[in-house]
Amino acid sequence: MVYQADEFILDLFRKPWAVDHGYRDFVGSPLRHPQREDRIILITDPFTPEVSYMEFGLEDVDCVEALPGIVNDDGELIMMARVWVRKGSVGIKSELFMV
Repeated sequence: MVYQADEFILDLFRKPWAVDHGYRDFVGSPLRHPQREDRIILITDPFTPEVSYMEFGLEDVDCVEALPGIVNDDGELIMMARVWVRKGSVGIKSELFMV
């Protein structure tokens, strides 16, 4: 399953660049949360059928850096980004697994 990121998401989540040692970076395809405007979703590997994602509160995100997009065999482009999140904040990580 392929997830298309909103082309304007980086503008909405950009804050002044002040990353220091109090932040950690995560890489993935950013999406708006479907129900909560104060959350960001980061799809870690958008081209795999086993969806895994991370979710962070916008108050914990300091900066979102645009990275080069990735393209699959069908020519679909996915925007990628590096998200800097404050250390010590609470995030949600979701991944599928076989029982």
